[in-house]
Parts: sequence; C-alpha cells; structure tokens
Amino acid sequence: MRQVTRRLALASLAALGLAAAGCDNPNEPNLQLSALSVSCQAATLSGPGQLTQCAAFATLSGAVQNITAGAEWSTSDPAVALVSRNGRVTSGSPGVVQVTARFRFVNEEGLQDARGSATIRVLP
Repeated sequence: MRQVTRRLALASLAALGLAAAGCDNPNEPNLQLSALSVSCQAATLSGPGQLTQCAAFATLSGAVQNITAGAEWSTSDPAVALVSRNGRVTSGSPGVVQVTARFRFVNEEGLQDARGSATIRVLP
C-alpha cells in the first residue's frame, strides 16, 4: 500500500510540474531528461536597459520540449542583468553574465533537477 501511495504522489507531482512547463505528456512516470539548453535571441546587449528573450528546451524521453514557462530563471550577477520568470533579460551594468534556467520534475526515480545556461555580454 505504501509503494502505491508513493507512486501516485510522484505521478501527481510529475503531472503538475510538467503540465506547468508545457510538456505534452506529463503522466509518463518513466520520463527521462537527457539535455537542457538555454538560447537567447541576443548574446550581446548594447548598453543598459536593453532586452532579449531567452528560452529553455529540455529533451525529455527523446522529445524536445519548450519548458521556458516552467523553468526557474536566474542570473549570475543581477547588477549586469536581470531575468524575469518567463526568460526576459534586461541589461544593467556592463559585464558578462550567465542566464540560467533550472527545471525540476518528479519521475519514479524521485526529484530530478537540471540546469542550463547561456552567456550574455552587456556593453558600456
């Protein structure tokens, strides 16, 4: 009984997390993540206040899924650039920054946690 309850709980968490991320089949308990990548429209921003959109893509059980909306976004230096919860980057001070997407989901092996990043340069 305990094993059945655990599997149901894991399946429910997986469905919620992957549905929020826009995955096509969140009810697959054997879902495997093999890659997570981040790409941004612009790798160089010409000064403060410039914008670029980043997207996160996960390869889940062999299928590439856009998980931009379900990722947790951050930057390595908030003074150089900030990123919104939807991957929109706003430049600040000149410098180089890593924009990172973190994606977590649950499969039958437990909590899975992956990160991908892209580099953005902000010019003076």
